[in-house]
Amino acid sequence: MSNSPFPTDKGLQKPVCVFCGSSPGTDPIYTHAAQSLGQALSASKIPLVYGGGRRGIMGVVSRAALESGGYVHGILPRSLMQRASEHTSAPGSNNNNGEVKSGEGTGRDLLEDNYGGKLSTEVVGSMHERKLKMAQLSTGGFVVLPGGYGTFEEMFEMITWNQLGIHSLPVVVLNIGGFYTSLIALLDKAVEAGFIVAKNLSLLKVIDADPSDPDSWGKAALDALNQWRQDEGAGYNFDWNTTANVTTVQTKDGFGHFTTLRYTSPTFIDGVVAKGGPTLPIERTSIPLLDRHIERLRKTHKALNERDGGTWGAWVGDDVVWDTLRSRLEEVERGSQGDWRVRVILSPVSKLSIDVQPFHSAPPFQYLPSAKFTSTTTTPSSNPGSALDSTNSPIPLKRRPIIIDPKAIPPSTESKMLRDTRLYKTLNRKVYTNATSRGEALSGITGIEVVVHTGEWILEGTTSNIAIEESDSDNENRREGSAEGKGQGEGMRVRARWITPRLIRDERPFLDGVMRNELLEKGVIKEGDLTIQDLIRARDQGRRIIGFNGLRGVWEAELI
Repeated sequence: MSNSPFPTDKGLQKPVCVFCGSSPGTDPIYTHAAQSLGQALSASKIPLVYGGGRRGIMGVVSRAALESGGYVHGILPRSLMQRASEHTSAPGSNNNNGEVKSGEGTGRDLLEDNYGGKLSTEVVGSMHERKLKMAQLSTGGFVVLPGGYGTFEEMFEMITWNQLGIHSLPVVVLNIGGFYTSLIALLDKAVEAGFIVAKNLSLLKVIDADPSDPDSWGKAALDALNQWRQDEGAGYNFDWNTTANVTTVQTKDGFGHFTTLRYTSPTFIDGVVAKGGPTLPIERTSIPLLDRHIERLRKTHKALNERDGGTWGAWVGDDVVWDTLRSRLEEVERGSQGDWRVRVILSPVSKLSIDVQPFHSAPPFQYLPSAKFTSTTTTPSSNPGSALDSTNSPIPLKRRPIIIDPKAIPPSTESKMLRDTRLYKTLNRKVYTNATSRGEALSGITGIEVVVHTGEWILEGTTSNIAIEESDSDNENRREGSAEGKGQGEGMRVRARWITPRLIRDERPFLDGVMRNELLEKGVIKEGDLTIQDLIRARDQGRRIIGFNGLRGVWEAELI
């Protein structure tokens, strides 16, 4: 599910983008410094992202990284591409066989056509798309070598994004041979004239190295990347999720879509933090259903972007989501260990944010419905994948109350925009908060789960998908308890014993949740046409009702 051009099993660090000229320049010190930088990036296992050129300083820095064993990804606008064969890649494609070549720059071609699969080139449709893609991939920051108009423009845009709060990444400018000394003077003049606030000079870092040692530039650049910090109060810190900073067309669906997942510190057991401190680095496997959460974000972003004419921006990339999430969770983990409710939000234009809140007094994530059930007021403290103890006896589970929404909402009366708020997990939660308010007023229970319906057909709960246990008459041949004692049930497929509402996008729209997809794929649940009467009948006959979502996993419900 990864969109990264770099392998995930090589222990690579966050990619760094290099902006530089497609010409070699008149002083050999420029190419010597570029070679030093490419070698230093490779030695530190930092992948290089750059503009895809094969000549000039672009060619030098990329060749130095590749010949040192590093990974390089070039992003090339279609107009700058030269045809190397009768088959050229389409915009948005990756190519690692040397077929796509850049016609940009002056001087000789410095790259070979193959470096053991470590060189890849991506063709995009425009210069704007090139910059956006480079920025999305380069989570380690940017290094600026000498160059011309294009280099200056790329550098200033990344600095501006720091100022506006679109991202917060190092921008390190290498003042090779005094090339950028006049830039320092220009910025100082802008401060003096009142066009730049003095503390915003920290949004970039201009560095020098030993002029007698061209090889020192690589180390100097990496040191500056690692040490980079914005001054306190630098930048405007705009909130790109608010109406003040997006246009009308970009404010649809509450300004963003999201997914809610669970992270529990490995040392947080039964509500108590064990000795040992933070567990770092955080692994992907410590977040239940992570790949399904990222897949939801990607698919939702694609659907909303197509609907709204591209105003949501390009997809940030699976690896960018994971890198950003991991970085935020590791920051939290260093501060304190616990159980966390994590919301990953994507807003126009390609703005990714992570909200982490304590998730108090919740049972462990439950990957499967328990094979047997005993109602009690206590919560389980065993393996989250099973509700059976070592003797195959049921572990007592607490049931959460649910109530049927007193108001039916026929989808035929809703606009497509409103229907989309049911199909996709957007920040526009009005249909759910209104249903919750009605359920609270009717039951007197704060935050009660409310079952939303069309008047006849059940759709979902306000926070979860739901399912009812099949009756024995409907499922005489099912294998009772086939999920018992199997932990998380990875790779297991069982005969479905639960029925969940059928999703019909125009007639019965609701959120196709990550846990619903997981249980459907494993064969634990199956779709069916469930009515309100089916739900009531299941309760009256003593059959179980369950809810499930990406935060809690599976939970037991009690219809009141």
